[in-house]
Amino acid sequence: MNNQTSNFLSVDFKKTESVPVSSSLRNYIAQASRDGNDIDSLIIDDNALFTLTSSKEAYSEDPEVYLDDFRSLDNLRNEIITLESHSASLARLQKYYGQIIYLGAKFPINENSIRICFPWYCVFGKERRSISSFSLSYERACILFNMGSLYSQLGLAESRQTSEGLKRSALYYQSAAGVFKAIQDQIANGELKVPFCPDFQNTTLTALMNLMLAQAQESFWQKAVGDKKTDATIAKLAAKVSDFYDAAHFSAVASAVFSQQWIIHVQVKSLHFNAAAQFRRGCEALAAGKYGEEIARLQIAEGHVKKAMEYQKQMAPAVLNDLKGLAAVLQSNLQRAEKDNNIIYLDIIPKTDALAAIARAEMVAPTSPPDLGSMSEVVGQPFFAKLVPFAVHQAVSLYSSQKENLVNGEADRAKEATATCHSTLQSLNLPGAIEALEQPIGIPPAVLQRSEEVRKSGGVSGLQSTYETVLALSVADVALLDEAMKALDNEAKEDDEARHQFGKDRWTRTPSRDLTGNLRDTARLYREKLDMARKSDMVVRTKIDNNFAVMTSLSSSRDELEAAIPSSKVSTTVALTDPTVKEVKALLAQLNDIIKRRAVLVEDIKKLSKDDDVAPKLMEATSKQEQVDNEALFAQQLKKYDPLVSQIKQSILEQTKLLEDVRVAHKRFMDSRQTNDMIKQRESALNNLEAAYRTFKEISGNLQEGIKFYTDIQLALTRFKDNCTDFVYARSLDRRDNLTAIQNAIAGLSVSSTSDQHPLPLPPRPGTSSSSGSSGNRTPPGGHQPGVWQPGTALNYGTSSPAPQPGVWQPGSALNYGPPSAPPYQPQQNLPGGFSYSNNPPRPGQYSPYNP
Repeated sequence: MNNQTSNFLSVDFKKTESVPVSSSLRNYIAQASRDGNDIDSLIIDDNALFTLTSSKEAYSEDPEVYLDDFRSLDNLRNEIITLESHSASLARLQKYYGQIIYLGAKFPINENSIRICFPWYCVFGKERRSISSFSLSYERACILFNMGSLYSQLGLAESRQTSEGLKRSALYYQSAAGVFKAIQDQIANGELKVPFCPDFQNTTLTALMNLMLAQAQESFWQKAVGDKKTDATIAKLAAKVSDFYDAAHFSAVASAVFSQQWIIHVQVKSLHFNAAAQFRRGCEALAAGKYGEEIARLQIAEGHVKKAMEYQKQMAPAVLNDLKGLAAVLQSNLQRAEKDNNIIYLDIIPKTDALAAIARAEMVAPTSPPDLGSMSEVVGQPFFAKLVPFAVHQAVSLYSSQKENLVNGEADRAKEATATCHSTLQSLNLPGAIEALEQPIGIPPAVLQRSEEVRKSGGVSGLQSTYETVLALSVADVALLDEAMKALDNEAKEDDEARHQFGKDRWTRTPSRDLTGNLRDTARLYREKLDMARKSDMVVRTKIDNNFAVMTSLSSSRDELEAAIPSSKVSTTVALTDPTVKEVKALLAQLNDIIKRRAVLVEDIKKLSKDDDVAPKLMEATSKQEQVDNEALFAQQLKKYDPLVSQIKQSILEQTKLLEDVRVAHKRFMDSRQTNDMIKQRESALNNLEAAYRTFKEISGNLQEGIKFYTDIQLALTRFKDNCTDFVYARSLDRRDNLTAIQNAIAGLSVSSTSDQHPLPLPPRPGTSSSSGSSGNRTPPGGHQPGVWQPGTALNYGTSSPAPQPGVWQPGSALNYGPPSAPPYQPQQNLPGGFSYSNNPPRPGQYSPYNP
């Protein structure tokens, strides 16, 4: 703060730079509308089945629809870069603050999603350097901080010559205290997540809050003095002023980020008002005829003033003049009181610890900043009002996950039941045993049909070619992930080397590995998924190798296939007339029908899932500002799947019963039929070809799912790599700035004040030992704000005053407690009518501490 007429303090604004917020949002909407969200989960089972689970498209909208919102958002952001100490600045801050709260509900602005780098310069600390974050929470915290700064500046700007001005000043200071407390509370409860910054240290915020409360309480004290309240009332007010300044001093020393002049200011003010409170209690004691108590309290007050005067070379002129005026009044009153008591009253002077403590009259408290609802007129219509909120997308994604888990579970259950049916029939040599009897010579039509299908699909060579494609995609995906991690590792290595080279005291930025935790966790998940996929690839390779010969036979020409199937000379008459054969065939037909019906049910449940959208219900609730119980809503939505789930379950029960019937019928069939070795060989060959067909279809499906998996995850990995590259680029710019600052400091190019080069020892807190603090020496873009205190620099209160006017207190002059012969001591600003304290010895029962 640089103010020439007041001994109050205000807080400087945090500085920032222009940020293209809208371009990042525009790109996100465009990208999300084009290809949907990143992959949420990739599930790979032990049977090499690749399943992609993706959430619904984030925003199926054209970003050009929101051109006006993009433009308005950027304008708002630019308007808060340069602020003035005016209520119009408060409206701009509140409007932008409200809009970014709305923004956070619609967009995932963070390090892992929409990466918008928000740079803000520190107000406190040795180096007022820029600290950046991709978190919208950090942006909110900085805007709140500037609200607190502005309230403090508005409080300083109010006239202290009128009662109304004092009231408004006190209100502004309490609002400032409330903002700093709100930041502190929201950081503590996790609502605001901020990187390390001196401005947001708990002790820094506590010091600022207590300073604002002290200045608000001092405004009430000054009004009470002007209104000529009783000495007892004024003493209580002054004592609480001292408490607040003392608390500010304690936290300021603990934070180690405030300048020495700042700490001296709050300590001297604490001592000053402690002395003023004792002086008023002394006046009260004199009026009550307690002459010894008056002397004791005047002595205590004089001790506080003498302690404060130890720092007179470092305190501001206005503060020093006030202190000198009080010292003179105390000295003259103490001389008078001691003389009268020694000659007239002979009252015993009590010891300090025997005096009653001065009660406190606390008139102020932090005023919480307005909530979003109360700021609605200032904030206006939310930007992107028609865009579906991000919270809704999160709920839709969660529901999609639950829905897909249900659908995939039923599909897996149906698939497992079908596999059980096939394995059971294969163990019974069915339907090969029946086909061998019905057609003892040649190739059964079903086998010919399957062989033709396999050949058209490329046969075994086609499987091998597709497998090589899967491997190539796998290698490419791993390479993408490796490149991303290499970029992060190299950046972290450079950061560690710089920290080792310059030391932690100079290289103070947050270590890279502390910032890349989320990125590295994501990379680990991708790595695990790729490793699981690679294991599944090996399972597929084993299936190809183990079934290579029989699948090759199935895909061979008709002549080759016929030569591979043994023929028998058994008459087909038995097969046509044997009732057990008919029974087995009928049961096999029923099983085949169940499998087909179950496949249709699975397709139906998948189609239902595809058309199932919970978003409209969520949007309706959002538009009505209703609270939604997602769990209850999801449970209700999933009930629509119950009929299909029940039918799939029933088909599995029917299959289990039919398989048992097949086993019984097969036993009767085996007992009644005529068999020979040729029939057994033919049965075995036909069953092997049937198994080869099913294996071929399974492997083909596995490979197609593998291609889809690697292709889809490649899109996600590409975006992930871009995120890592963006992070590395942003850190490289920050690294360059840090290197430049350090090199300039080493070369002696940085500008430092004399007090910074030769810091004076910090004053101790009242009743404590000395502590040390630190002062800043770097100035952010934009320079000093006119009329506003610059933390880290000496407090400049000015050296000149306007021409004195009769009967009016002149800023910078001492406060007049006594007659014209004594150094004057008055409050900071003159109140109507003025006031002074008389040091003439009053007669008992006739005492009045004020001049007529």
